[in-house]
Amino acid sequence: MADLIIDLGTCATFDYLDSSLNYYGGNIAPGLRMRLRAMHEFTSKLPLVEPIADWKVIGSDTQTALVAGAMSGLLNEIKGYIRHFDQPSSVFLTGGDAVYFINRVENCIFAPNLVLDGLVHCFNLNK
Repeated sequence: MADLIIDLGTCATFDYLDSSLNYYGGNIAPGLRMRLRAMHEFTSKLPLVEPIADWKVIGSDTQTALVAGAMSGLLNEIKGYIRHFDQPSSVFLTGGDAVYFINRVENCIFAPNLVLDGLVHCFNLNK
């Protein structure tokens, strides 16, 4: 079985490891806030909005449509990678924006500080 590690921070990264812990690579895409900021900065009138915890899939006005578009788009990207890797045995969801998706991604392991915890573990191993 394989693992998919999804880190949702400034960028969204998707890293794939097989059952022997061979790293096959990964992809990098704009993170949630980068998507929201891009829609504001690269248009003349769209406002800058913040993500919200209880977002709806479809917006009902400009602000909620921006949030729904960015968050639903990223959620569908996450689910697409999970499908692409044929339902990996473990899906780790980490990073500062993972909290917005934890209840929307089935069977994932929520590890908000996975990178930091891993670095601490490596440091302790090398003492």
